[in-house]
Amino acid sequence: MLLGRWLPTTGIAIGASGAVFGFLAAAVVLVFRHQDAYGAADKTLQRALLICLIAGVTISLLPGVSFAGHLGGFISGALATLPMIRWQEKHGRTLRAS
Repeated sequence: MLLGRWLPTTGIAIGASGAVFGFLAAAVVLVFRHQDAYGAADKTLQRALLICLIAGVTISLLPGVSFAGHLGGFISGALATLPMIRWQEKHGRTLRAS
Protein backbone atom coordinates (compact mmCIF):
# COMPACT_ATOMS: atom_id res chain seq x y z
CA MET A 1 0.00 0.00 0.00
CA LEU A 2 1.40 3.35 -1.02
CA LEU A 3 0.10 5.35 1.95
CA GLY A 4 0.74 2.69 4.56
CA ARG A 5 3.52 4.69 6.13
CA TRP A 6 1.23 7.65 6.86
CA LEU A 7 -1.92 5.86 7.97
CA PRO A 8 -2.35 4.96 11.64
CA THR A 9 -1.57 1.35 12.39
CA THR A 10 -2.70 0.99 16.01
CA GLY A 11 -4.82 2.97 18.41
CA ILE A 12 -6.56 6.24 17.87
CA ALA A 13 -5.31 9.72 17.25
CA ILE A 14 -6.20 12.49 19.67
CA GLY A 15 -5.69 16.21 19.55
CA ALA A 16 -7.12 19.36 18.09
CA SER A 17 -5.05 19.42 14.94
CA GLY A 18 -7.78 17.75 12.88
CA ALA A 19 -10.15 20.55 13.88
CA VAL A 20 -7.53 23.14 12.94
CA PHE A 21 -7.27 21.53 9.50
CA GLY A 22 -11.08 21.63 9.28
CA PHE A 23 -11.09 25.38 9.91
CA LEU A 24 -8.27 25.80 7.41
CA ALA A 25 -10.29 23.91 4.80
CA ALA A 26 -13.36 26.06 5.49
CA ALA A 27 -11.30 29.22 5.03
CA VAL A 28 -9.73 27.90 1.82
CA VAL A 29 -13.12 26.97 0.37
CA LEU A 30 -14.71 30.31 1.26
CA VAL A 31 -11.81 32.43 0.04
CA PHE A 32 -11.33 30.60 -3.23
CA ARG A 33 -15.06 30.35 -3.85
CA HIS A 34 -15.48 34.12 -3.63
CA GLN A 35 -12.12 35.14 -4.98
CA ASP A 36 -13.34 38.21 -6.87
CA ALA A 37 -15.18 39.77 -3.96
CA TYR A 38 -12.34 41.52 -2.16
CA GLY A 39 -9.63 42.23 -4.75
CA ALA A 40 -5.98 42.55 -3.69
CA ALA A 41 -6.62 41.78 -0.02
CA ASP A 42 -8.16 38.52 -1.12
CA LYS A 43 -5.00 37.55 -3.03
CA THR A 44 -2.93 38.13 0.10
CA LEU A 45 -5.29 35.96 2.14
CA GLN A 46 -5.24 33.24 -0.53
CA ARG A 47 -1.45 33.21 -0.50
CA ALA A 48 -1.34 33.04 3.31
CA LEU A 49 -3.82 30.16 3.39
CA LEU A 50 -1.86 28.22 0.78
CA ILE A 51 1.34 28.69 2.78
CA CYS A 52 -0.45 27.40 5.90
CA LEU A 53 -1.78 24.44 3.94
CA ILE A 54 1.65 23.55 2.54
CA ALA A 55 3.22 23.86 6.00
CA GLY A 56 0.46 21.71 7.51
CA VAL A 57 0.85 18.98 4.90
CA THR A 58 4.62 19.02 5.39
CA ILE A 59 4.23 18.65 9.15
CA SER A 60 1.65 15.89 8.61
CA LEU A 61 4.26 13.81 6.80
CA LEU A 62 6.59 13.71 9.82
CA PRO A 63 6.83 10.45 11.76
CA GLY A 64 4.43 10.22 14.70
CA VAL A 65 1.99 12.76 13.26
CA SER A 66 -1.43 11.54 12.13
CA PHE A 67 -1.66 12.28 8.43
CA ALA A 68 -5.03 10.52 8.32
CA GLY A 69 -6.36 12.69 11.16
CA HIS A 70 -5.27 15.87 9.42
CA LEU A 71 -6.66 14.73 6.08
CA GLY A 72 -9.95 13.73 7.70
CA GLY A 73 -10.22 17.09 9.43
CA PHE A 74 -9.52 18.93 6.18
CA ILE A 75 -12.09 16.94 4.22
CA SER A 76 -14.69 17.32 6.98
CA GLY A 77 -14.16 21.07 7.17
CA ALA A 78 -14.50 21.47 3.42
CA LEU A 79 -17.66 19.35 3.32
CA ALA A 80 -19.19 21.18 6.28
CA THR A 81 -18.68 24.50 4.51
CA LEU A 82 -20.59 23.51 1.36
CA PRO A 83 -24.10 23.74 2.92
CA MET A 84 -23.27 27.24 4.17
CA ILE A 85 -22.25 28.29 0.67
CA ARG A 86 -25.41 26.81 -0.82
CA TRP A 87 -27.54 28.60 1.79
CA GLN A 88 -25.76 31.85 1.02
CA GLU A 89 -26.37 31.48 -2.72
CA LYS A 90 -30.00 30.50 -2.21
CA HIS A 91 -30.83 33.43 0.08
CA GLY A 92 -28.57 35.99 -1.57
CA ARG A 93 -26.83 36.82 1.68
CA THR A 94 -23.15 36.91 2.44
CA LEU A 95 -21.44 35.14 5.30
CA ARG A 96 -18.91 37.59 6.68
CA ALA A 97 -17.16 38.21 9.93
CA SER A 98 -17.65 41.79 11.09
